Amino acid sequence: MAFYGDGKHNENMEHVSPTLKEFEFFFDQKVTTWMRTHFTVEAETKEDAIKIAVEDHKSLCESESWEEINDVRELLSTEDNGGETTEELYFNTFPTVMVWENGKK
Repeated sequence: MAFYGDGKHNENMEHVSPTLKEFEFFFDQKVTTWMRTHFTVEAETKEDAIKIAVEDHKSLCESESWEEINDVRELLSTEDNGGETTEELYFNTFPTVMVWENGKK
């Protein structure tokens, strides 16, 4: 029987191979989310303010002042992404190497 400290077992008496090495990976996933931009509109009435906000809201797209709304992320499927990849697994080297993707078959 081998004992802890002999180089072949850990403190839980589990066998540890001296030939094993650790390799780092990272996993990227494409998601959809909602972003929020706070802004003000000057108008004489609430109705006028709503009209102005509706007309001008396009100018807020991709605003630098937007914030992600927490807890609304949803994984994007390849079908919803035009058949393109939405999950990618990389071997963490320099340069990084993609080793798997779920799209483009």
